[in-house]
Amino acid sequence: MRFLKKSTLVFLVIFTFSSHIKAQFIDSLKMHLSHQPTFFIKLNNRNTFIKNQTARVNGLNIGFSYNNRFRTGIALNHLTSSYTQKNTCNDHTIISHFAISYISYFVDYTYYQKKRLSIAIPLQFGLGMSYYHYSSNNHLWLYSKHYGITYEASTIVNYELFYWISVNGGLGYRLALFDNNETNLHFTSIIYSFGINLYPGRLYKHLFKS
Repeated sequence: MRFLKKSTLVFLVIFTFSSHIKAQFIDSLKMHLSHQPTFFIKLNNRNTFIKNQTARVNGLNIGFSYNNRFRTGIALNHLTSSYTQKNTCNDHTIISHFAISYISYFVDYTYYQKKRLSIAIPLQFGLGMSYYHYSSNNHLWLYSKHYGITYEASTIVNYELFYWISVNGGLGYRLALFDNNETNLHFTSIIYSFGINLYPGRLYKHLFKS
């Protein structure tokens, strides 16, 4: 009976705490969405692993930003890895590279922002195609095509060094559900990023409009 009481109390505390956080999140989101959206285009490059080898995902985010805290839109993504596959054709060895192209719906919410520090949670839900490709006689050949869905979730921390420059780092995970187990094993992996952000608009305003 004592264990049941303690378990019930713990459950109620967790439920109350999570409900409070959920209510705060909804209120904060409503406040940001009440602002006029602004159109933006942003590069979204990140790193990952394919067969224990580093690979790079090049992304382009196109969408709308609300109060510079909540962003949503479409992301175009492409990965080309150094992972290769060798095949023989007419006594010639062909080296093919593994790649994935996918389009995603994304949401990016900056849930913490204070002074120079901000923390965001970007999510992506995508549809795409994996394949091997090689060049021959000035033509690009694709084969072993497979289709599926992707899901990415990560946390990105950004710190402003000055009003016109900041550094950031992120860590997350990507899940791949394709109609091919090899692709799922290759593309389901940790994702990470680090870089420098420049804000030329802020610098321009400070130098010429202040």
